[in-house]
Amino acid sequence: MTSFQISNVVGWVDFERELALDAVEETFEHRAEIASVAYDPSNAHWLQSRFEPDDTYVAFYRKGKCTIAGCESVEHSAEVADRVVALMRDLLQFSGDPPRGINNIVATFDFGQEVSPEALILNLGFDNIEYEPEIFPAIVYRGDYFVCLIFASGKCVVTGVASEKRVSDAVEEVTKLLADGIDD
Repeated sequence: MTSFQISNVVGWVDFERELALDAVEETFEHRAEIASVAYDPSNAHWLQSRFEPDDTYVAFYRKGKCTIAGCESVEHSAEVADRVVALMRDLLQFSGDPPRGINNIVATFDFGQEVSPEALILNLGFDNIEYEPEIFPAIVYRGDYFVCLIFASGKCVVTGVASEKRVSDAVEEVTKLLADGIDD
């Protein structure tokens, strides 16, 4: 099994109520658990914040959802979501646990050898593969539930999955694809 490194987890929490983002901004400015906060409705329709102690980015939207980005693992995302829910429970005075989940996991892995994009495409065909080196230096492989960037160095980036199991499955699929493309 090829090992991979998670580089970003994007999660979400839905408070299931509209948020007055100007009031949230004002409150956040006085909270120790908030490293920074910015809300400028003329430039963006969301409130941007950074949560202490790890400076994790959390964006709040008027419709009541927030997005948590920059987490290093699924566990880290869950821990930040717990902190966000605790703070918002204090501010909004709600009970229960709002719905939450993972939108996207970005992971990297190294195939272990260089890959010739041209040879790979010739051996595998153009099904699910895009390659325009004058625009972007990697092959874009579109699996059934993920996208993988494959660089000539053998380094790969998988995105578009919402669980570590799916990341593992995607890495295995791409590793087999690369091995088959090189062996032909």
